[in-house]
Amino acid sequence: MKSGAGPPAQLSSMAHLLALDRREGVASECLAAHVVVMRLHPLCGRSRSKRKHISKGIAMFDFCVRTADRSIRILAIGSRYLARLSGVVVVLIVVVISAEIFSRILFGRSMGFSTEVSGYALAICVTWPLAHVLHRRGHIRIDAVHNTVPYPVQAFIDVIALAAFGVVAYYVADASIRTAATSLRYGDIANTSLGTPLWIPQAVWAFGFAWFCLNLYVLLLRIVIALFQRRYSDVRELAGSSADTID
Repeated sequence: MKSGAGPPAQLSSMAHLLALDRREGVASECLAAHVVVMRLHPLCGRSRSKRKHISKGIAMFDFCVRTADRSIRILAIGSRYLARLSGVVVVLIVVVISAEIFSRILFGRSMGFSTEVSGYALAICVTWPLAHVLHRRGHIRIDAVHNTVPYPVQAFIDVIALAAFGVVAYYVADASIRTAATSLRYGDIANTSLGTPLWIPQAVWAFGFAWFCLNLYVLLLRIVIALFQRRYSDVRELAGSSADTID
């Protein structure tokens, strides 16, 4: 039998061999089983192909989960250092204001820049710690209904709440970035003794909102994955109230 013969030719040849075996009284179970395997071979190949695609899908999904977890850890570390830097800026504000007070008491003069610099620093201290508070689950929440429903419903509410938070954060970040870009385009300068180009403090201020949005969206992606995995404890750990305890 030629190797290039099609399935009908192969089956007819094997049927001929079966007939010869019957005439000789030889058992032909092995040959008959081979015919069945040949008939099922396309199905087996298709099944192997499906299993291969499923394996690739599982591997890709696992890679996405590990990448999201690693990204959250890196973002959390960066957010913690930004929050600490904000604390240092608060201390500097106290030092500048104290120096301004002593300058007025002792010398009867104002330094002239303390109010302006303190205002810029205070704006920075408002936006930079936002992401760290998000990772610490420290933002104010009202959990009157949340704590009375089952865990799957709580997880769904957490996702909806974080998504709504993300929409608001996007518009705030977009407005702050547009403000800084407009000041840069028109060369706006503060009407003060320092004459500070306004885009500089506004850009630093907007960076805090942009960093917060980045952290929030990565966290939202991770908890959506956890929700599809039905790992409700992970959702509560990442996005639940800080008062939540995992049973």
